[in-house]
Amino acid sequence: MKLREKLIWSGVVLCIAAAAWGKTEFVSIRNGETHTLLIKNGDGVSYTGMTRYQVIPTGRGQTLSYAYRDKTSQWQVTANTKGRPSRISYKTKAGKVLFDFDGSGNVTASGTWNQQSVHEKARFSPNVTAENMLVLRSLPFNNDTTYEFDLIQTDALPKLKAYPMSFRLEGRTTVTVPSGTFRCLKVRFTFGDWRRLFWKAFYYITDDERRMVVKIDNIPNGGSTELVKFE
Repeated sequence: MKLREKLIWSGVVLCIAAAAWGKTEFVSIRNGETHTLLIKNGDGVSYTGMTRYQVIPTGRGQTLSYAYRDKTSQWQVTANTKGRPSRISYKTKAGKVLFDFDGSGNVTASGTWNQQSVHEKARFSPNVTAENMLVLRSLPFNNDTTYEFDLIQTDALPKLKAYPMSFRLEGRTTVTVPSGTFRCLKVRFTFGDWRRLFWKAFYYITDDERRMVVKIDNIPNGGSTELVKFE
C-alpha cells in the first residue's frame, strides 16, 4: 500500500495535538456506540469497516477505547478523555504489534511482524500516536490553531518510525453521506514539514457535541471513507 494511503487508513482508525490536551471540556462518545464505514481506496476497491466505542469509568475519571475491524486490519485503541493513547494494538495478515505509550513521548512496540520478532523503543514528541479517531473527537478546533503531532507509520514495521503531521480547521460545510446530511468542520490533515506541499487529506467532523467523523477525502490519491450508519 502506498505511503499516502497508509497515512489515511491509519487515520480511518483513526492524531494528537498538545495544545488540545488539557482543554477538552467534554467527551461526547457514548458507551457501545458503533459506526459502520464504507472505505474506497485509490484503486477503486471498496470494503466495509466497523468501529465500536467504549467509555469505561475509572478511579481517575474515564478511559476511552474502540475496536475497529475491516478485511485488511484490526485495531484496538485505549486512551484517556483527552485523546492521549496508552495502548494501541494493530493486527493484519503480516502479524500483530502492540504500541505502548508512556504519555511523554516514549513508545514501545512489541509483537511479531512478517515472522520477525518486534522489540523496539523510540522517543518522539509528547504528541505521538498511531490513530486519529479518538483525538479528532476530542480536539477543541478553532480557526487560528494548527495542531501538530507525530504519527507512527505501520508501513515501517518492524521498525518504529513516525512522521510529523498536523491538523488545521479549514472551515465549515454541509456534507451528505449514506448515514445522512451533517453540518461539519472541515479539517485539513497533512505533513508537518515540506511534504505538506505534495499531500493532504480532509476530515469532515460533525459540528456538534458528538464530533463524529462522517467523511474522509484522500487528496490527491482519490480514496475516501464515508459513515454509512451509526448506532
